[in-house]
Amino acid sequence: MLPSEKARSKKDHSVTTAAPVAAPAPAPTDPIPGPGAPIRLRPHHVLCILTFLGKGYTPGFTVNMNAVVRRLAAGAEIEVVTGPDDICAPLLVEQEQPHCHRESVTARDDRAAADVARLLQTPIQPGARLVLTAERLRQLRNAYAAGPLRGACSGCDWSDLCAAVANAGFSGAVLQIP
Repeated sequence: MLPSEKARSKKDHSVTTAAPVAAPAPAPTDPIPGPGAPIRLRPHHVLCILTFLGKGYTPGFTVNMNAVVRRLAAGAEIEVVTGPDDICAPLLVEQEQPHCHRESVTARDDRAAADVARLLQTPIQPGARLVLTAERLRQLRNAYAAGPLRGACSGCDWSDLCAAVANAGFSGAVLQIP
């Protein structure tokens, strides 16, 4: 069961009372920029894109994540950012308290930045830019499958699914770079 399905399942079995729902706060990031603009990614999302199967937290999130991955596969540049990024954008408007701002997610970013920088031998810090080439994708996936990059995934609801994707040789992963 996907994390999003677990959350719905928990909600389906609980007693709820009608309460007014506040309008979601506007996203602190702009919508995904145009085709020539870089994709803004927080460091741990560099790992998430490796195992993405086309499923996500919400339908809006999934559509957006597919669009981001397609642009990366087409050679779009990544700009490393702190905090919510282009992948987080739908959750920031769909959820009242998205996990994107939690301290545990920031810690995940710090660990991913250090591990990916060490592997690729390039800075992974706010403002850094890189293009995900076929060689870099191979390096990242090999290291993820072997384990060194999975430390940043500790505590993530998706870590078991991502580990299974890696253990299956990334079969079904959406991101493919020829």
